Amino acid sequence: MTSTWPFDGLSLTGPELVLRPVRDADLPRLIKVFPDDFDLDPSFPPLDGVPPAQDRARRLVQSIWRHRGRGFGIHARAVALSFAFESLGTRQAITSAVMSNHASLGVSRHLGYRDTGVRSHDTGAGIIDLQHLALTHDDWAGSDARAHVGIRGFEEYRPFFGLH
Repeated sequence: MTSTWPFDGLSLTGPELVLRPVRDADLPRLIKVFPDDFDLDPSFPPLDGVPPAQDRARRLVQSIWRHRGRGFGIHARAVALSFAFESLGTRQAITSAVMSNHASLGVSRHLGYRDTGVRSHDTGAGIIDLQHLALTHDDWAGSDARAHVGIRGFEEYRPFFGLH
C-alpha cells in the first residue's frame, strides 16, 4: 500500500536518534512497549465517544511524558535544525513557548536561540504570555550544538519544500 503522507520515506539520522514519521505498521509494537500503568500526558485528555482501548492507544502514541528531561528534545531539535539550515537553506528558525515552560525555553536557549520578545496571546481560554526566540543560520553555523545528520529520502521530497 502506498502512503498518502508525502514524507513517509524521509528520515533524519543524528548521533543519538532517528527522526521519521510514525507509520501505521509501527503502532502495534509501540503500544506493546508501554506498560498498563504508563503515565499518560495530562495535556492529552480522553476523547468522548472513543472506545477506551482505542483512545489509550492514541494517547500512548502521542505521549512523550516519560521521556522528558533525558535530552531527547535537544537531540531531536539539533537534528531538525541541521537539516533545516544545511539542506533546506533556512536563514532563521523561530520558536515560541509559554513563559512558564522552562524546559522548552531551556532547550531553545541551549541550542543558541536568542530571545526576541514577549507577546500576549489569547487562547480562547485566557491570555498567555509567549516568549519568542530566533536562531539565525550564522549563529547555528558557529554552534557546538550542530549535529551531523544522515538524510534518507530527501531528493524525492525536495519539491515539497519548494526546492528544485
